[in-house]
Amino acid sequence: MRTNTLATLSGLALSALLLAGAGCTTTTTSNANTNTTTVAVDDVDADEVDDGEDEDAAIEISSPEDGDTVATTFDLEVAIDDFTLAPDKVEGANAAGEGHYHVWVDGEYFVAGVAEVTSVAGLEVGEHELMVSLQNNDHTDLVPAVKSEAVTVTVE
Repeated sequence: MRTNTLATLSGLALSALLLAGAGCTTTTTSNANTNTTTVAVDDVDADEVDDGEDEDAAIEISSPEDGDTVATTFDLEVAIDDFTLAPDKVEGANAAGEGHYHVWVDGEYFVAGVAEVTSVAGLEVGEHELMVSLQNNDHTDLVPAVKSEAVTVTVE
């Protein structure tokens, strides 16, 4: 019986530590027959919580423009708001508000972009749809996903 009581108390102490780390305060009382834990949750402003979402981040293709004719090698230029390109952290640990972008050609991943201008080469002659999306350092999508409008170009 004593071992079970100690295990229960140890479990309660661990729970109290975990809750305290989450911004809660706890009070644990016990007697021979009962163990009671009271949890008080601190008020937290939702704007202060970093939930990993990048709701204000945005990306657009600024060049080429929709309908442009381009050479087989051309520069794709992007405009990015509320997001930092971190070329030295690609493949690294995620950090809120930083990463890189992916260039999509005809709905397929084409290349990762780590600067405001990325060279695109090797597309076949003809019409192609371009799109870019912001990515976390580990290549996963932001939450919610952040994508540009599609731009159609003709490669000559």
